[in-house]
Amino acid sequence: MAALLLLLLLALLCLCGGAAGDPRTAVARQECAPGGAVSGPALADNFVPAMDDLNSNVSANGFGTSAVGTTAGLNPNAVFGLGQCYRDLSPVDCKLCFAEVRSLLPKCYPSAGGRLYLDGCFGRYANYSFFSETLGPDDAVTCGVVGGGGAGGGNYTGANPRGFADAVRAALANVTGVAASAAVPGGGDGYAVGSASAGGATAFALAQCWGSLNATACGQCLRAAAAAAARCAPAAAEGRALYTGCYLRYSTRLFWNLNSTAGSGSSSKCKFDSISLSQFRKVTTVSSVLLVVKVFEKAEIQTA
Repeated sequence: MAALLLLLLLALLCLCGGAAGDPRTAVARQECAPGGAVSGPALADNFVPAMDDLNSNVSANGFGTSAVGTTAGLNPNAVFGLGQCYRDLSPVDCKLCFAEVRSLLPKCYPSAGGRLYLDGCFGRYANYSFFSETLGPDDAVTCGVVGGGGAGGGNYTGANPRGFADAVRAALANVTGVAASAAVPGGGDGYAVGSASAGGATAFALAQCWGSLNATACGQCLRAAAAAAARCAPAAAEGRALYTGCYLRYSTRLFWNLNSTAGSGSSSKCKFDSISLSQFRKVTTVSSVLLVVKVFEKAEIQTA
């Protein structure tokens, strides 16, 4: 009886863990603005409350902006912040992802600006209002799997490279159109996922515009990003366009979360509303299982 109960409890724990979403905290790129702030201490005084406000807004809505130090007009030490969780992340996963942004983005200090692209969210700060920007000189494309070991990491090894390249272009075009049409400043998703197949090859794609952009600006960013990312195929199994106003990714595998939305719910079928769920499991799993097993063993002895 005790052994059977132990197996059932372990199976339940595995099911809860397996259903959890992925906050996708892998770093795709970090870029710090050239040159330092006019006043490092003044920038720091504004940076901390700006990040606090930004974190609150992103945690509540999946997207947010903040501005501190702007009351005196043009201030070279002002801090404007923007944060975006990609819309397949649950509220819990969004908090986990943006916690990583808060941890890594300050590495750009004392630069007057910096941006950080994770595979599940984005964060940026600057000393001016950049919220309506779509394209810029720091836009970049990465071909291959993040952490794939440099050049050649994540090569496409399928049987039909030409078919894969066609599938990539079709998938990117599909998500670009859908995401742009959904973009509404301050409240629209500007997000889409999808797949396409050609010649026996399949490509999956995700598009996300920042929530401050309208449909026209979102489309402008994603079309440029799609054209750039498509050039990674067919050589690379994955490609990312990391642009001023948007993020775009394709892959040979489905990489987004299926069972979550940014607005409500949880990415796990076992709904523990806490960002420290994994830590809680580590502390309680073994002790809870052993306690229950001991109770049943004692009951068995008493009834024997």
